[in-house]
Amino acid sequence: MSKVEYIEKFNLAETQARLNDNLKKAQKDLQDFNKYLEERYTQQAQQVLNDSGKDFGTANLLEGNTQVKVELRKKVAWDQEGLIKYLNTLKAEDADHLSKVSVTVPESKYSNALPAIQHELKKFRTVSLQGVKVTFEGEE
Repeated sequence: MSKVEYIEKFNLAETQARLNDNLKKAQKDLQDFNKYLEERYTQQAQQVLNDSGKDFGTANLLEGNTQVKVELRKKVAWDQEGLIKYLNTLKAEDADHLSKVSVTVPESKYSNALPAIQHELKKFRTVSLQGVKVTFEGEE
């Protein structure tokens, strides 16, 4: 079937809506299943890791003849103000070695900045296409 025949045969809006519904259901099912797996294996994995003196990492469990790999990943958040105060007490080269500094300008602040400031900020700004979304409204 050619591309033109395919497009003429199907209502694009209906097809998109059906696929989106299927995707949402599959995502929900996957989320529920992953929650079940988390509830089933987290406590055992924590015990294995604790026995080896760790709070996070990978625990290999044996269930029947099946090896189950459970990863307890950590997420680290830093107190930004306290960290900057501490880093400022160190020698500059030590602070540079230990830390990474990132500066951004929120898009809403950039859009509302004075034209002269926008002009200067533009020198440091790169905009690229992140993706494309096509939707249909009304009857086709």
